[in-house]
Amino acid sequence: MDPTFEDADQVLACGHRIRSRLWRLQLTLEDVAVSTGISKPFLSQVERGLARPSVRSMIAIARALGISCNYFFDTPGEAHPVRRKEEVQLFRLEGSAASFAG
Repeated sequence: MDPTFEDADQVLACGHRIRSRLWRLQLTLEDVAVSTGISKPFLSQVERGLARPSVRSMIAIARALGISCNYFFDTPGEAHPVRRKEEVQLFRLEGSAASFAG
């Protein structure tokens, strides 16, 4: 049995990302259906957040859209992953010669 999406917000967000990618690539659901072997009505339901696709389906959709599955999911990250030199504070642990950025 394939794992499925459990959170309705996650399903809806995934659908929005699919729609956005389709628009960006100027593809139709029909194009993706032909490429993936997934029915157009099911793809439409996924796009509208009405269906919970399996991992297998998401991999097929991602491949058809030329992206990784990570595109569909929120991933935690730092608020400011890139910092200017003057914003970085260096510190050393007692007994260590190495400096660390904080």
